[in-house]
Amino acid sequence: AMRARSLMRIVLNRLAAGVPARQLRATYENRALFDLQRVREMLFEIQSIGDSAHPRKALIPELEEIIDVCERTLELIRPPAAA
Repeated sequence: AMRARSLMRIVLNRLAAGVPARQLRATYENRALFDLQRVREMLFEIQSIGDSAHPRKALIPELEEIIDVCERTLELIRPPAAA
């Protein structure tokens, strides 16, 4: 979670400093995508555990939050979708 939030803070600070989003995309997109993929895999693995009382199930809300942060970071650095 710290890594994803840290990346988002870096992106927000650089955008505020006037760094073009396309330059940030070139620098940070792969890192955000890697984090996003890795956390989605972990979430899927934990959701696949049959025992609803399994201790790892407690990680689901945090993993979902990390996914949200990664997706929002990607939205900041990617060009808007064509309408």
